[in-house]
Amino acid sequence: MKINPKSDVGSTYRVIVRETLQRVLEIEAPSAEMAVETVKGLYQKEVVVLDYADFVDFEISLKPLECRQVI
Repeated sequence: MKINPKSDVGSTYRVIVRETLQRVLEIEAPSAEMAVETVKGLYQKEVVVLDYADFVDFEISLKPLECRQVI
């Protein structure tokens, strides 16, 4: 998506918008590794789906444009 505010002359910038979603699940398992594997499986099967209620943070930052060198 290109958004171009009114300007006579400008540059192009790549601006990154990153949102962080997080949910804590309590899992009974014989080990921490098994708990992680259980949640990975639930996530892959879309039993656990994060949404707007799991929002914890956002970040907006600039991404440098790639410099291309002409030889």
